[in-house]
Amino acid sequence: MADDVTPIGIDFDAYYRGDHRKLLGLAFVLTGSSATAEDLVQDALTEAHRNWDRIATYDDPGAWVRRVMVNRSRSRFRRIKSETKALTRLGGRREDIAMPTERSLEVWAAVRRLPPRQAHAIALLYWEDRSIAEIATILDCGAETVKTHLKRGRQRLAETLEGIEP
Repeated sequence: MADDVTPIGIDFDAYYRGDHRKLLGLAFVLTGSSATAEDLVQDALTEAHRNWDRIATYDDPGAWVRRVMVNRSRSRFRRIKSETKALTRLGGRREDIAMPTERSLEVWAAVRRLPPRQAHAIALLYWEDRSIAEIATILDCGAETVKTHLKRGRQRLAETLEGIEP
């Protein structure tokens, strides 16, 4: 077996070429920022590369990478939330970035306002077309928990997006 081939037959470069674009899309719908999405993907792929000998043996190495992305997205969300609270206490103001008015961007912006687990589940289902089982693996929870997150997320989106024209 060549040094650049993993036990299941895919090397990191092949995985990268096959999944990078999809990872960027998922990261964008999770964060709403191209620059942040690129950073998130780069961090997850760097971590995957460091551990590729082990990760490549998994049934779905991409699920591992997505779990890293979701966890780092969650950490980023918590950090921003803490920073916002601190700035508010100190009297600082953050400038809102105006989003384009296209319907899809409005919907994904609403998704990002959901509680993180609901947003992650919805992004993985609708953006990546992942199954409930795959989402459960990525989010490290049970299938019923994923269904609950999806149901609650959809309900909140329906309420949020009710007055917006299709």
